[in-house]
Amino acid sequence: MIAVHIHFHGAIHRRGLPQDHELNVPSQTTVQDLLRLLGYADREIRFIVPSIAGQRVELHHVLAADDRLDLVAPAGGG
Repeated sequence: MIAVHIHFHGAIHRRGLPQDHELNVPSQTTVQDLLRLLGYADREIRFIVPSIAGQRVELHHVLAADDRLDLVAPAGGG
């Protein structure tokens, strides 16, 4: 198991979690795996922008111990 630090930004639904949260996940967990563990459906995941250390990462990115994963759901509008 590895610890991943999650920070929610903006209007993203936090699923009852605090804005800053730590989660232990199995090694080789991807960003998409983690989002599913948090209860996000695939139709929601496609609108979440994940980043680590200020760099956007893809959903298939494998998380490492002590990564700080920032999750943003951009606001829409017109």
